[in-house]
Amino acid sequence: MNNPKALLAIENFENGMNCAQSVISVFANDHGLDLSVALKLTSTLGGGIGRKQEICGAINAGALVLGLMYGNQSPNDKESKEQTSVLAQQFLTKMEKEFGGLTCRHVLGASLETPYDREKVGEQNLTKIRCNPCIARVVSILGQLEESKTSSIRQNK
Repeated sequence: MNNPKALLAIENFENGMNCAQSVISVFANDHGLDLSVALKLTSTLGGGIGRKQEICGAINAGALVLGLMYGNQSPNDKESKEQTSVLAQQFLTKMEKEFGGLTCRHVLGASLETPYDREKVGEQNLTKIRCNPCIARVVSILGQLEESKTSSIRQNK
């Protein structure tokens, strides 16, 4: 993998950010979101929202970044709202196909419910084996969308 943002996101994850924070950390400043605010906003998303293993934190953060990139800034901007929803659906479909589901439990392939469960995940190195590729893929997809948006803006000038 030679995607600098994906590598940085994984490094951030391995250095203590949760999966959602690691994803948003590499996009926040470029899209007008203060990093400290971004980290606070995504602090509860790790482990599938408070370790409940619902939608994967990295995937959840990916949806937030899509909003930063394409989202509507006013209630009347229905075109941006629709475009962002379509992109989110496409993003989620890709992730679901590649990782067998959208939940943390699908991506990680193990439970995080108890301290014992979390210890087993650590012993089996599952976050490195399962979460790192998911984080990298989320960042890669978002990076491609970011590049296409930048190219589109340049072409329209």
